[in-house]
Amino acid sequence: MMRFLLVCVLLMCAMPSTASITDYVVKQWNIKDGLPSQSLKSVVQDNQGYMWLGTQFGLSRFDGNTFTNYNTQNSLFLPSNGINKLLIDGEGLLWIGTKNGLVVIDPEKLTAQEFNIKGPVRDILEDSQGSIWIAANGLYYIDRGQIELRDQLNNPSPIVNATAITQIVGSVSKMALSPEGIWLVNDRNLLRLTQSASDFSKLRLELTAKVALPDRLAQTIVHDLSFLNGNLYLASELGAYFLDLDDELRP
Repeated sequence: MMRFLLVCVLLMCAMPSTASITDYVVKQWNIKDGLPSQSLKSVVQDNQGYMWLGTQFGLSRFDGNTFTNYNTQNSLFLPSNGINKLLIDGEGLLWIGTKNGLVVIDPEKLTAQEFNIKGPVRDILEDSQGSIWIAANGLYYIDRGQIELRDQLNNPSPIVNATAITQIVGSVSKMALSPEGIWLVNDRNLLRLTQSASDFSKLRLELTAKVALPDRLAQTIVHDLSFLNGNLYLASELGAYFLDLDDELRP
């Protein structure tokens, strides 16, 4: 039966009984150590081992000792200092979703490619084919062949037009990849998009599932969406929920 359940799990129950807090080394960094902000929105690690931190006051790279900070004053590639989402893709490129647009950079050379997406970018997802999906004021798709990374000071690349997915109306906040397609939070609903098998030479998508969010959940913020063991898990202001997908779903 398809249903939402509130997950009330104490993480301590999942930890080995022999583990204690003294078994772990904890170190804290803050603005005194060079962080632009103590509020982190997204964290990823690149192929060189550097940690990239997205904050409300810019982007930061951490080598284990020192923070190198990037913002709109010292970096031409950033459209905004407010960083919402970071993603390292299968080719090692760093995708940066900000409060005012999207950019992808080579984290080693800092060459970049800008896109025509304006407004807040809330989530970024790479599918099994290496294509990039963007959750913003709508859903967008980016073909990797469009990307041409350049030095934004001496030889800026033309802005690339991302493909808007017209089946989706309204803002998209979070996405998750499942074997059947891409799940996304769209206004008050959970939707699933599946690529049509009728024409693999073109991007053809079908809306194959639509699930209304419970009223209380629809009125709050969904912070994360994940697909695991046949279920969808949602992290929200009200707690963690999962959607049982045992039944066949239809729009």
